[in-house]
Amino acid sequence: MRHGHWGCTAVFDEAHEINDTKLGYGTGYNGKGKTPHGMRDSLSGLCKLANNIPSISRIQDISIFVEDFAEDCMSDLLTNILRLPLSQFTAELMRTYDKTPTSKYIIKSWDLHAHSWVETEQPYWTVTGQKILLVPKWWVRKNFLFKAHQYLYGVIIERMKMEPGYENLTKIDVWKNMERDFEHWEYAKVIEYTQRHPDALSDYHTRIPKYYNRSAGCMDDNDLDQAVYGRLISEIA
Repeated sequence: MRHGHWGCTAVFDEAHEINDTKLGYGTGYNGKGKTPHGMRDSLSGLCKLANNIPSISRIQDISIFVEDFAEDCMSDLLTNILRLPLSQFTAELMRTYDKTPTSKYIIKSWDLHAHSWVETEQPYWTVTGQKILLVPKWWVRKNFLFKAHQYLYGVIIERMKMEPGYENLTKIDVWKNMERDFEHWEYAKVIEYTQRHPDALSDYHTRIPKYYNRSAGCMDDNDLDQAVYGRLISEIA
């Protein structure tokens, strides 16, 4: 993005929705994901910001600075990038339970060293005739964790409280008194502040492991049962 290779980068060539994970269905109707052109169009603003804010450097930064990208687009992009390790994880579990694969198919996954999409032949399994791709349960969340609001409230407002005029205010008071002229005002605020203070984003990067590993962020087995089946496994049994 910083070196003007935005239009030819291959990483966005595979951004379609992979339904094999069975995640994010909502009402049961799934979308078609983004086309390469649509993905580049969504992130065009970030391309400009990357040159103005040198601390932009992680994939989590996309959902902080780009409106409405997080849940749907990020999960589609990551599933494509990680398709090979997810296929290998699925095969490992299926071997553990002595499940014979339905057949084999060709998948594409991102090769970090080659910086390109690589095709490999992998076994797959089906349930009621549909391919499945398993995801480690400790990866699964009900809500996307990294958002503009988290960065704004957890880092920027905390830093603002040390500025003249804010010393006696609580974080919630600072947040409530911010101007809300339009729907996505939080994105505008984090962009404006980070352009003036790029180190704030570096501070956020340092805190990310703490945010990600906090106990409230992980779903236990009962939470997963409720999300996937609508009730506990014990009740189904």
